[in-house]
Amino acid sequence: MHSPALALLLAGASAFAAPEPPSPELQERLEQAATYPLHPIFAPILEDPLFASAEVALQVVNVRTGEEVYGWGADEPLVPASTMKVLTAATALRNLGPAWRFHTEVLRDGEVNEEGVLEGDLYIRGNGDPTLVVEKAWKLIRDMQVEGIVEINGDVIFDDSYFAGGHLVPGWGKEVDLANGPAYFAPLGALSMNFNTVDLVIAPGPAVGEPARVQLGTPSELITLESEIETVRAGRRPWIRIERELAPNGAGVTFTLEGRIAADDKVHRYYRSVGRPLPWTMSVFEGLLEREGIKVTGRLKEGEAPDELGPVVTLMSVFEGLLEREGIKVTGR
Repeated sequence: MHSPALALLLAGASAFAAPEPPSPELQERLEQAATYPLHPIFAPILEDPLFASAEVALQVVNVRTGEEVYGWGADEPLVPASTMKVLTAATALRNLGPAWRFHTEVLRDGEVNEEGVLEGDLYIRGNGDPTLVVEKAWKLIRDMQVEGIVEINGDVIFDDSYFAGGHLVPGWGKEVDLANGPAYFAPLGALSMNFNTVDLVIAPGPAVGEPARVQLGTPSELITLESEIETVRAGRRPWIRIERELAPNGAGVTFTLEGRIAADDKVHRYYRSVGRPLPWTMSVFEGLLEREGIKVTGRLKEGEAPDELGPVVTLMSVFEGLLEREGIKVTGR
């Protein structure tokens, strides 16, 4: 006589041994896929349960002729998600070329005297570099000092006019993303910084019951942190919730954090998007100028650089940084 547990186990084994037949829609799709010459290559992949339980679409096209050589639900309207990165990279490589370099320029409108004072305005003009981070911004300022500028008797003007249009990708204005600001929802700008995201660094406090240490990886006066995260006893699982609120002008951001972190836990980093890219970039540059001891008698503001100005220094970044990191030599420009 079998026990109830054994009967349940046998029933489970029987279910695995005799899977349900494919639905008529799936059967029709399987028959259509079998007509393609590439079907023997894709057939083992189609055996994955994912293709029976989820919405999956594939299309393989001969790029020379435009002929479809394999399709699986290719006409089904699905959210493309991260596969769009492939199209974005292919479009950029085709239109810009593998040797394309983004330029971020520091320009001056005035002369530099013997004391290193620029008698005029300084311009920082962006050209859409997606890899401009705080380390590169510091290098720009350091190179400017090497060129002899230690004080600016004028304004520092930031030019992001290279891009036209809004800061959000059309169709990405979901309320949940606007409220939470995940890192993949970062706004666009010709003069951006740190991928237009902030890193919120959270670590245990000095003792149990004390507030956790919460700070910004890249400081900015535009970002406000309001934390109620508590340090709890060792071994407990962390629990963090982050809410984002944009200022009415879209420049400033307030992050409200609550939760707990164990006394023996590691440092955690959470990335969230900023509001408008240009004010965020300006605030980072302002902090760097102050830390490097470069005095600015005027203001930091938005504007366009005249075309006739010559560069003081220029930062050039290879497209996505991939060529340099992968050791691919480019003999052209």
